[in-house]
Amino acid sequence: MTIGIIDSGLGGYSIYHALHKAYPKAAFHFLADQKNAPYGNKTAEEIKSIAHKNIAWFKSKGIHEIVIACNTMNAVALESLKIDFPEIKFYDVVYPTVKQLESYHLSKILVVG
Repeated sequence: MTIGIIDSGLGGYSIYHALHKAYPKAAFHFLADQKNAPYGNKTAEEIKSIAHKNIAWFKSKGIHEIVIACNTMNAVALESLKIDFPEIKFYDVVYPTVKQLESYHLSKILVVG
């Protein structure tokens, strides 16, 4: 099985590196969508359209497990991707990070983007 990883740039490489280290025998396809980067200045509809095209590319390669390493794509397009590609298992990075931070009982958090 091959796991897909998508990001709007190269930041998702750190996620690939961690996954490759944890699962050294797994195969990965990493899509750094620099053609459409940055996503932050695009409308929600543009981001959803880009995301759907990229997920269709993964699907054409037979990849049915995808880590969305792009925070913008997670926030804007993940729910529509789940609806339009029910056969694909998506893993986001935002929710697990927030859940992990909750365990620290922090009163302030700085987000740098």
